[in-house]
Amino acid sequence: MKLCGVVLFAFVFAACVFASPFQNSNSPANLKVGANQWTLRNSDVCPADYHVPTLNEWTDLSKNLIGKSQKNARTKFATGKKTLYFRLDNSENVIAYNPKTAQVKTLPLPKKKSAETRCVKKRDLLAEHGVENGLYLDKRNGRSYPVRVLGSKLWFSENLTLKVDSKGKANKASDFKNCYLESAEYCEDFGRYYTWQEAKKACPAGWHLPGDAEWRDYQKSLTQSEWKTIGRGGVRTWDSYGDTSNSGYYWSSSSTSKSTARGWSFTQSSQYVERDDFERSTGMYVRCVADL
Repeated sequence: MKLCGVVLFAFVFAACVFASPFQNSNSPANLKVGANQWTLRNSDVCPADYHVPTLNEWTDLSKNLIGKSQKNARTKFATGKKTLYFRLDNSENVIAYNPKTAQVKTLPLPKKKSAETRCVKKRDLLAEHGVENGLYLDKRNGRSYPVRVLGSKLWFSENLTLKVDSKGKANKASDFKNCYLESAEYCEDFGRYYTWQEAKKACPAGWHLPGDAEWRDYQKSLTQSEWKTIGRGGVRTWDSYGDTSNSGYYWSSSSTSKSTARGWSFTQSSQYVERDDFERSTGMYVRCVADL
């Protein structure tokens, strides 16, 4: 997905999106495929926070809809085979849109043709992922997590604490058995240990356990402050714990065999990162990530 335009929060990018025409001009419907939200109105007034698109915005939309893989998206945006005409912001010309190819061009409105108004607004990608003031609220247990944006990914900056089973069912009851020293204090401070099966289902809707490639990208952008949170908590193997004050171990969603899965460890003192395969029953931490 192409990202364009900065919004709200450091490192956050907006992109170019479209929506299918809505039947009732007073109730916009949005279909998201890029950085703006698009909607159709037959009046001269766009809904609140929307505006008549500029040529640059039409061009961005066109780029997002070109190609065989975008055929269904083009159909949802505008059906039919005939050229459609839309108003262009601050211009007496109109946009001629080809539904088959998604190509756009400007020209005077042809005789006996009418132009409709397509409205657009910038997306708030953080709000779409439930983030306010730099925090994501996990409604499953009311816990808030600070987040960080890296490129086109949104990352938790703290370890997940919610108890889940291997099917992803959340349990709000207080249970500290899978926390360091089975302590409520450490569960709050370090997070909860998860087996790999639990980790795959632990993140809230719209978020996921990072894959191996996502962890590879993440570790390239570590700051000193992040080392203080990611390089601690250790690991749990049977009834023993790893170096909790200086290292942290994290599951990825990637697996290389039926008995092991890929994990990443971060050693704070040496700022050393290692990738290895671990038994799936090992207790390791979860950082959730979302695609922007």
